[in-house]
Amino acid sequence: MFEKAVKVFTAIAACVNPVVPEVNQEFLLDTGAGRNLISFCTTPEEFKEHVIDAPERIQFATGGVKPSSEALNFQGSLSGNNTFYTIR
Repeated sequence: MFEKAVKVFTAIAACVNPVVPEVNQEFLLDTGAGRNLISFCTTPEEFKEHVIDAPERIQFATGGVKPSSEALNFQGSLSGNNTFYTIR
């Protein structure tokens, strides 16, 4: 019975928290910025499949108004968890 319960909980954990391969990538962060911003066009291909709906829709004023409704979540060894809003 215990073995069956462990298998069930392991399957649930895999569905709720899928394992994402670790990728090492260096980023420059503006610690004074209100939100992190990244260009979708220059995002490495292996990251693009992890783009999700952003927690909120934002319009950035950078070279004109640029809307963003998608984001990437990264965890940095120094910076912790970060959401990077993508612009296209």
